[in-house]
Amino acid sequence: MIAIRTIPFSEYLSAPGVHWSALNKMRTSPAAYKYALDNPKEDTPSMFLGRSLHQAVLEPDKWTPCVWSGGKRQGRSWDEFSALYAGEPILTEPEYWKINAMARAVRNDPVVLDSKIFSDYGLNEQSIFWVDPMTGLECKGRPDRIVEIDGKMCLIDLKSTRSIDRYQFGRSALEYGYHCQMAFYRHGLELCCLHGVDRVLLVAVESSPPYEVGVFELGIDEEIYAGEIEYRACLDKLKHCLATNEWPGRYSAVQTVKFPSYLFSEEEE
Repeated sequence: MIAIRTIPFSEYLSAPGVHWSALNKMRTSPAAYKYALDNPKEDTPSMFLGRSLHQAVLEPDKWTPCVWSGGKRQGRSWDEFSALYAGEPILTEPEYWKINAMARAVRNDPVVLDSKIFSDYGLNEQSIFWVDPMTGLECKGRPDRIVEIDGKMCLIDLKSTRSIDRYQFGRSALEYGYHCQMAFYRHGLELCCLHGVDRVLLVAVESSPPYEVGVFELGIDEEIYAGEIEYRACLDKLKHCLATNEWPGRYSAVQTVKFPSYLFSEEEE
């Protein structure tokens, strides 16, 4: 099963395969992974807002959300409106204008424009499926955008963030494992396309006005390499857990508490 397919997000979710949002839990522990697998998150308003932002930026012609303009989600009018669009996520009017403003900020950002991230023809929200050759596990991913820029194949991911300060965003990227996610996608794409990914770019937009935008590159030989080592370790652990049906927590022995070094003076150290 090695393929790139254009399918709805719901069909991608139901398809078999290890996906990053679950595998990311293995960075905590096998127990955390197993719990996440057995207790999938219900769709939340913040998750829908994230998908709305992606569609507003990547596929604006397909972004036609249901918008509630009656104030709070309560009362008879709301009940009738929500029943009319049962099963469909609904944006409030403030949410709709916020997503519009964030998408505009991304599309009109000078660095984004200069980088040709959205100006050239590319593939958006494609589902990729592959078999990891080292573990034999079926894997899947859904990269935001794949585009060739100046002769180089680029993997693009759109992120909303509290701050695009490069140090704060760098800490967030490390905490959430963006480098692992992109290394995971890169490997899948190279198996599907038989073509190397030359550049990996994160387009980050702040979630509060004035919705500033930053474009960050993950180095193939640095951050992506580190992400590859980490996600590979996660896949190896997953294969072992599946074979033994054992899902341990993060510690198997008594641990020493680790306080930040700044709490101690140089003399005490």
